[in-house]
Amino acid sequence: MRTYFAKKTGGSPTFLDIGLPYPDPGRLNVIIWGRYRDNFPQPPERMYYQKTVCVSGRIELYQGVAQIEVRSPEQIVEQTAP
Repeated sequence: MRTYFAKKTGGSPTFLDIGLPYPDPGRLNVIIWGRYRDNFPQPPERMYYQKTVCVSGRIELYQGVAQIEVRSPEQIVEQTAP
């Protein structure tokens, strides 16, 4: 998974790209807006870097890319190998 904190972009989003890499439109884009970063015990781009996760939330299309907006760490569960 690719993670990226765009602190200089409006809204200061953190992106978690699942599956295919950015800018491939086949990826699942998880977005955490800057106003929700304090809900996480660590910076999300570090917490989830190269992790396998399960994300819950409403899937919407944004410019042809599937996207889930996450507001709390409870929406992202790290998956471990059996």
